[in-house]
Amino acid sequence: MTPLDIDERVYLARARSADCGNCGTKMEKAHRVHLGTGYCSICYPRVFPARTCHVCGKTARAHRNDERPTCGECLREDRNCLRCGKITPKASLRVGQRVACAACARYYRTPEPCDVCATPSTRLSRSSGHPQNGRMCDKCLRSTVGATCSCCGKHRTVNLMTLDRRPLCTACAAAPEANHPCPDCGVTVGGAGVLPCMSCGIKRANLSRLHGAQNLLATQEVRDVYANFTQWGNESGRASKLAAGASRYLQFLAKMDVALEQRAVPLDGALIVQIFSTEELRRMGLLSQYLAEAGLLNDDAATRRRHSEERLLSTKRDAITGQPWAEDIDRFERALLAREPIVSLRSRRGYVHAAVALLTQAKVARATQVGQKALDSFVAKKPGLKASLSTFVSHLNGLHGLRLKLKPKSATPVSLVRQAQYVRTICDAIESSPNRPARLALTAKLLSKLLNAPLDRILQLRHSDLDLKDFRNLRLDGEWLELPEVLLPILASLPSPQWRAGLDADPLLFAGRMLMDSLSASAVDHHVKPVLRARLGA
Repeated sequence: MTPLDIDERVYLARARSADCGNCGTKMEKAHRVHLGTGYCSICYPRVFPARTCHVCGKTARAHRNDERPTCGECLREDRNCLRCGKITPKASLRVGQRVACAACARYYRTPEPCDVCATPSTRLSRSSGHPQNGRMCDKCLRSTVGATCSCCGKHRTVNLMTLDRRPLCTACAAAPEANHPCPDCGVTVGGAGVLPCMSCGIKRANLSRLHGAQNLLATQEVRDVYANFTQWGNESGRASKLAAGASRYLQFLAKMDVALEQRAVPLDGALIVQIFSTEELRRMGLLSQYLAEAGLLNDDAATRRRHSEERLLSTKRDAITGQPWAEDIDRFERALLAREPIVSLRSRRGYVHAAVALLTQAKVARATQVGQKALDSFVAKKPGLKASLSTFVSHLNGLHGLRLKLKPKSATPVSLVRQAQYVRTICDAIESSPNRPARLALTAKLLSKLLNAPLDRILQLRHSDLDLKDFRNLRLDGEWLELPEVLLPILASLPSPQWRAGLDADPLLFAGRMLMDSLSASAVDHHVKPVLRARLGA
């Protein structure tokens, strides 16, 4: 409904003229308004004579031209709200000849500023306890008269404030020491009544949200996934996280539901990977974790990363279609595929991205037209692509005989003292770390530093790669390495609880959030960078 429609309907509830519709006398206020026409108090009994109500037989003041006179009581008895259709004997707002209930009246009022915050609102209320505040919006009203009850923990209107400044609601003010058991789990809850504790209340809200959203999903498979996901979240101690991301999870489920309905195929891991990108699977959070544990998402992080790289590379190819130098990029890609050793998909995407960025900025028709000046200008503007660009520059020099050069980076070698401080800092952080994820991340970074191995390779180590008898040997790339004795206490804490309980024969040493995933490099940086910044200033 547009604001114009609202204004017109509200206008119909008032007299169109300040003159009486019968005698034409000027009126300060109409005695009665009927169909937009006002009548003065003298004409009212003439135009609206007392007649018999055709419904109940009582006296009715109806218009003299009304063939079926009806009294006000009968009119209100069957009156419906014009927006929601609810029976509304007591109207909160009259809109023309129709009425609006208390819940819907705000949709037909003209927004007016709150006397406290000046924010326009259609819901303005006064508080008898704070008459000086005038009319307040809902937010200001709640903050003025309401607070969290110190007994039951609910946000209610403050009925009593104790001497030690503890607010109490009306129910708790009558019995300040009252409590009751939670009807779901039996935990003692403050306040009188039968309300559940906060944890069980969140679980109930999750189930209520599930029942309310079932009609939004068309396929039974996705409905079952949503139901099982909600049950899994409530029973595994993740009810709060489930409630916090409920709207986001429902959006992903709806997208899955639409794809399943259009393709008419069973729901499995292959379909999920086709529907969602790696970024979307990461943003799914708890839903992705459930899909992995339920066996619907079997791909590990490396497989999902490969799919993501292929999708990004395909998007990059589509974006340069029609460019005059697109053939040069195709030739560069073929050269990368023919190289020995094989260039990884991620590196290939990085090389292609850098090459496309250079040719786009240089504004040339062919790659052979790129000059040293254009190359230097690009590196100065985007120094982060310099390393990836070196492969494309070598390709152009070798294929076309160009003499392009990238200025070498002047690097100052890190002193042995600095490296020792780095290792000592991480060891101290591992010993003082309060939680297992942080210890795992710091340990992975420490092994990567000591063994001079890529962090991704360290994160893929499994329990079978560690000598679990004395923790002195570690297998890396098929070769067993003997580790320093100072690392024994750190390595002894690596075996996971699942392995110790015999639930998994060979799990990952650095297990991540997902069932088949290890910690990510980003998760490691999340724990390592604050430590280095606080202790080394790096």
